[in-house]
Amino acid sequence: MHVVLISGTSNQTGPTAMAVTSMLTGIHAAGGVGQRIVLPNLHIQQCRHCHLSQPGPCQAEGSCEIDDDFEQVVMILARADAAVIASPVYLGGLAGSVRAFLHRLQRVRELGTPLHGLAGTPAVGVCVGSGFTRQGPKLRATLDACGFTVLDILTAPRRLGYSKSAELRAAGKRLATEPSEGLYFPVTDSRRNAVD
Repeated sequence: MHVVLISGTSNQTGPTAMAVTSMLTGIHAAGGVGQRIVLPNLHIQQCRHCHLSQPGPCQAEGSCEIDDDFEQVVMILARADAAVIASPVYLGGLAGSVRAFLHRLQRVRELGTPLHGLAGTPAVGVCVGSGFTRQGPKLRATLDACGFTVLDILTAPRRLGYSKSAELRAAGKRLATEPSEGLYFPVTDSRRNAVD
């Protein structure tokens, strides 16, 4: 199984990057192929809402006329069997790189285009940082709006993100072998999906 892991962090030694690395390790251990894409290393602009009053390429063709790395990432996702979208939570919100990418993806999707076969791709969202409990549901709603089949949203406070590598590896293994809806972490307290 080919799993694309999209990371919204520029800090490659931080807890979000470590969460992605742990999931990637689990995917490889299960015999899957994992591919990491680090959004802050790419050039992806925010949606400009071009052609609001007339059909544009996003409406007509499922593509965006902004010349950047967006289309390349969409094409990689379209070939994947599953996806992980991981974002640090800064000041109570998702990383700007993740917001920009998903907003563009959602815009193309909302306009009724086929999105290069991306619709229905199983996905797991990961939020790490303060405000993760509020951002988890927002990430789920955005991934749903983009056409993903959301299997779970994994969340962790920044201070504990580093200590959950075993659980994240197990989540990666499960995603690579049996991508089905449900908890990817065992529930250990009353907070649904909390990894702490």
